[in-house]
Amino acid sequence: MSASSADWHMHDGEVGHDDGVTTACFFLRRQQQGPLHQAALTGDLSTRSRTGGHGCFETIQMLRLEASERCLIPRCPQRGAGERRQRSGVTRHQHEDKLQTLPPLLIAAGGNMRRRMSHDPRSATERMAQTTCMHDIVVHQKYKYMASHVIHDQPSPKKPSRRASAAETMALDVRDKTALVTGGASGICLEVTRQLLERGCNVVIADVKASKELNDLVGAAHEGEARASFIQTDVTKWQELDSSFSHAIKEFGRLDIVIPGAGIFEPQGVSNFWYPNQGADTTQASSFKCIDVNVAHPIRATQLAIDSFKRQRLGHGVVVLISSIAAQMPLLPIPLYSASKHAISGFIRCLAALEPAMHIRVSGVAPGIVKTPIWEEDKLAWVEESVDQWVTKERVANVILDLITSKDYVGGTILEVGVDQVRPVTELNDPGPSGVGHTVQGMSVAFGKTLELIDETFGK
Repeated sequence: MSASSADWHMHDGEVGHDDGVTTACFFLRRQQQGPLHQAALTGDLSTRSRTGGHGCFETIQMLRLEASERCLIPRCPQRGAGERRQRSGVTRHQHEDKLQTLPPLLIAAGGNMRRRMSHDPRSATERMAQTTCMHDIVVHQKYKYMASHVIHDQPSPKKPSRRASAAETMALDVRDKTALVTGGASGICLEVTRQLLERGCNVVIADVKASKELNDLVGAAHEGEARASFIQTDVTKWQELDSSFSHAIKEFGRLDIVIPGAGIFEPQGVSNFWYPNQGADTTQASSFKCIDVNVAHPIRATQLAIDSFKRQRLGHGVVVLISSIAAQMPLLPIPLYSASKHAISGFIRCLAALEPAMHIRVSGVAPGIVKTPIWEEDKLAWVEESVDQWVTKERVANVILDLITSKDYVGGTILEVGVDQVRPVTELNDPGPSGVGHTVQGMSVAFGKTLELIDETFGK
């Protein structure tokens, strides 16, 4: 059947029940041979391979689907309306009712087209048929139903797949792999380094200086099957950050995992929003150190990681970023830190499509309060340990390893880590941090002191 006689269908489905929110997945599939496959992706995007067949996905750059555009239900000259309704199982009016509940969605994929779909379905289909094919297209949003848009075309010759299935590849065994960890001299990332080494993974630790604990760990690692190497790195200096990636390849011959974990907690005298023109945040610097460390550095590291994975042609790659429960809270005393974690969570979700497209997984953790060196004395005073409970570094590190090694946590996943539970943070309608390990009793007092500080510092 030619592309001009494409038939589009919309279907209900209940998927993605793990987080209590149904995942709606919109995708475009070009059928190349065999019976028509109705693909149904769930929250585990790796299930795309279960539809079988040798079809590949049509590529379009940007399509905006709106309720006002009825292009999802074009007339097909080869079949009557009654046959279409019988085949899809729903009436045209039911289709239109569903479209009324569909918020504007942005579908991003490869190709060279950047335009709205035409109201003429045949010309739109013909244009899409002329675009190049790619292996994957993923559009992943949280809504209360699922739709699949199917285009069937004339068969194309079989071509062997150059990539394994996402489910097979992304359950990455860390043994004999190499990881780069920034901020690995202390805190959560020191524990991550320890656990990676115990599982047989080589580790490059990039930090401003090595700690005694790290030196002991690196020394002991040389006696085991996995090795560790430290490189002094200021992550805010891109040349030094680039060098850490080159060091990993030179030292171990490969790089599979990147964990940009270096971060600061808006320290007074270094980078604090409520102390303008102090520490590193000066007019001459023209930047906020907290944003440079917590946002620019992990984004740049992810960029370098993707480039490295593609150059090596390993067929996989994993980046795990460190967000926080602060990404879901408006925290007046630490607005730079809170904003930086909002940014990281958003960045993680933006790159969700990389896993099914090219087997590069970008995910993250959002821990509760974890007692690490970034908690200075003024902020430790906020915590009432008789009520508030710390989440252990070991627990957070375990979850980071799960994000690397489990097929269940696909790209774009953000796992909140508390004392008594680990749960995915959903993009829409998330209930917010809950459970033990997410409370700071002194935060209300900190709010009041911040307002007093503003009166003392600003407007003078």
